[in-house]
Amino acid sequence: MLTYAAADGDRLDVGLLADVQGLAPDELLPLIDAAVTARILVWDADTGGAGTGRYRLPELPRDVVLSTQTPSSRQLRHAALARELAGRADADPARLARQLRAAGPMAPAATRSP
Repeated sequence: MLTYAAADGDRLDVGLLADVQGLAPDELLPLIDAAVTARILVWDADTGGAGTGRYRLPELPRDVVLSTQTPSSRQLRHAALARELAGRADADPARLARQLRAAGPMAPAATRSP
């Protein structure tokens, strides 16, 4: 889970991470909770106090996770994220473009940017 999260950036998109790994979001939550307990992930609560917020992968743990992967492994993860984002109507085009660039030669042919 952390390898995909690190490839996606500092903010966790639980739905995207679950989908790209073929899991239901509730199957991913125990992994997220374990990472929060180990202080690898951080929960940032919204200041509105409504109990909402987001999970974040700080820079140092993200860099450590990324450094343990080979370049081809990182490219494959970016490619998987790009495929999943390309299938979403609400996907941010800039985010998709970042994933496609990072996937390099592994970028899905049908979603490569011109």
